[in-house]
Amino acid sequence: MEHILPGQVRRNPWGTCYEITFPAQVVQARMRQAPSLAHLAAAQARLPEDLQELCRRWPQDVLFVDLETCGFAGSPVFLIGAVWLGPQPQGVQWLARHWAEEPAVLYQFWKHLRRRPVLVSFNGKSFDWPMLVQRTVYYQPQSWDRVGRELRLHCDLLHHARRLWGRQLPNCRLKTLERYVCGYHRAADDIPGWAIPGAYQEFVQTGRTDQLQRIVYHNQMDLLTLVELVPRVLRRHRVRPSGGNRWC
Repeated sequence: MEHILPGQVRRNPWGTCYEITFPAQVVQARMRQAPSLAHLAAAQARLPEDLQELCRRWPQDVLFVDLETCGFAGSPVFLIGAVWLGPQPQGVQWLARHWAEEPAVLYQFWKHLRRRPVLVSFNGKSFDWPMLVQRTVYYQPQSWDRVGRELRLHCDLLHHARRLWGRQLPNCRLKTLERYVCGYHRAADDIPGWAIPGAYQEFVQTGRTDQLQRIVYHNQMDLLTLVELVPRVLRRHRVRPSGGNRWC
């Protein structure tokens, strides 16, 4: 797998999983829109409370997260992507190469959340966070009263996107925001979200990595778009544009 998806095996107390590192040039190219501390400080006065707290903790405590799962609530989480910023922005993905590696993937997430306890997601309050807690308790039932204590703030950008652009865009799906707000078009080989569970199951059963590559790309693009949305949400709260790009 290393020659298809460059990475390394991660061992932790819950087992092993495969860690993929984003190509450095991809991260840097999409991070140019990340807000500066000065920009954030100037924006705070007019922001909702969760965005104010996000600004105060930016960037050292902030973890961007996106999941890929095998379906709806209760199904396995097989891929967790995470991005954190700073002097050297980094993006990683923890992949379960088979069903038994899901616990190790979850462990990697909690390990990094302890270091950066401010979570940024898209629809994460309704889906990602409950899934992470539920699947962790499934494997570690004794941790039900402790799981998630590390979290200090969860900023779900879907709710802000709906308030800011909900009446202007066809919908507030992440790919729609990516196109109209960020002005970015994905490569043609991106996989639609509805096809991901079946594509992963095919990988587990056959070992073929062509569809897995598309899933990894999809998750990376979701994460990088999430990072790009932060400065655009902040600017939209501060100023209602009167010309040019009406979405930004």
